[in-house]
Amino acid sequence: MYPDTVTYDDTTFYKISDEVWENAPYAIRVQVGRELADGEDRQLAGLVGYAYAKTGGERGNSFTKDTPNSIIYWADTTKGRAYKHLDEFFEDARTYIVEGSPKRKRSGDTRLIEGLGDVGDISFWADNVVSYCDRPQCGQVTAPCEECETTHCYIHPHVDKPDPGLPVLNDKGAINPGIYTVDTAQYRVGKTGRLTQFRDREWRSVNAGQKQDAEYRIKTRGTRTSVETLRSLGTASGTCLVCGKPLKDDASKNRGMGPKCAKDNGVT
Repeated sequence: MYPDTVTYDDTTFYKISDEVWENAPYAIRVQVGRELADGEDRQLAGLVGYAYAKTGGERGNSFTKDTPNSIIYWADTTKGRAYKHLDEFFEDARTYIVEGSPKRKRSGDTRLIEGLGDVGDISFWADNVVSYCDRPQCGQVTAPCEECETTHCYIHPHVDKPDPGLPVLNDKGAINPGIYTVDTAQYRVGKTGRLTQFRDREWRSVNAGQKQDAEYRIKTRGTRTSVETLRSLGTASGTCLVCGKPLKDDASKNRGMGPKCAKDNGVT
């Protein structure tokens, strides 16, 4: 579907173009037209970071050099709603990468970060994009609908605004409490932000080394686990995923939930 994609560490990045728009990425890939010399990757990240901070994004994000002529700038654009200003960011970044950060008049017209000069074509890639109409077998490229925020096209306008359900992220960009499905894995985020994963028929703690990766996966492709999935996993494991307790009687095992959790989730 997308001719211009790059995969890094199981994450797919899509080249931003007139037909592919960014949505609210958690990482931005920046590619230039020549190989980066020693230290230029850090210089490029600094220039990108300067442009990102100027448009409201957080400072001090890390980066990874994924190819000889590109870096991945790890920036959660949902924080501070920086995703709303990415067009400005792309425009500023193109200028800063070549010319450097703006001159500082109080410091003798010097620049905080020098530019890289002529680097050839500069392209931006995002791990979360707006793409094709979500209606089956349509294929029309589309931006989000301003009324319902889904990616249907003008040929398939919305009829009724769909129920958005409970969002994955809150207004501050943190993951809301709940149970989430990421690929085939199940994660639970508690009210205090504690993260656990359902493994070997119980909720197990996620260690510090795995937490950042797990949170990234939930934010980028996690969905609220449906009641049907919770019931199916409960029946298969003999554990109620809602409360984490073993299912003891036959009725609970058959419906995949204990009586109280079933009532709370509308399961009869």
